This record gives sequence, structure tokens and C-alpha cells, in this order.
Amino acid sequence: RVIEYINDRLHEDLSLADLAKIGGYSQYYLCHLFKKLMGISIYQYVIAQRIQRAQELLHRRDLNIGDIAVRCGFANNTHLTKHFKRIVGITPKQARAILWGGKDLSPARTAIDLLGDTTS
Repeated sequence: RVIEYINDRLHEDLSLADLAKIGGYSQYYLCHLFKKLMGISIYQYVIAQRIQRAQELLHRRDLNIGDIAVRCGFANNTHLTKHFKRIVGITPKQARAILWGGKDLSPARTAIDLLGDTTS
């Protein structure tokens, strides 16, 4: 239920208190259980999912990067760019240029790669 709640509300501010309430656990136990089951923290999961959503939205020509940032739950395009570059290895602007140029993004990391990378 917690993962579904997160994925349905990526564009919103998500609080640990709300997530714990949805899951029926204390905040501490939810964090412990999530990390044990998923291999990453709730925060890392939320960021990875937001970056994944941003990667999907970069295909749309009707949205600028600031709009994408807000739709994915980032405060602004600077916040999105910081996390996007850390995870994917290039900026959203660079990714968009590659996508619109018809090239494959496969050399860059996808947000899903983060799910298996607990060093970030």
C-alpha cells in the first residue's frame, strides 16, 4: 500500500508520518522494513521514481523542464537537475536533446538502476 501511495502521489510532498499511517506502522519500523524489503531507503525510492517519471515526461514537447520538475514533485528545475544528473549522469536538458534527436539513452543510467545501487 505504501509503494502504491507513493507512486500515485509523486507530484505531492510526501511525509514519512503519512506513509507510516497508510502502512499502519511506526515511522521507525516503516523505514526499517522498507529498507529491508527494497534494499534502499524510502527517500531513495521516492527520488528514483520521480526521476523515472521525469524521464518519461521528457519525451513530451509540450512541457518545459520546469513543468516536468513540478509534475514529478521537485521544487523546481534546479532540484530536478541536481538529482537527475546524479542518478542518470546527464542533465534533463541533455537527455531531452538525445531523446528528441532519436538517440537511445541506454549509455546513461536510468532511475531504475538506482534501485539496485545503495551507494547513492
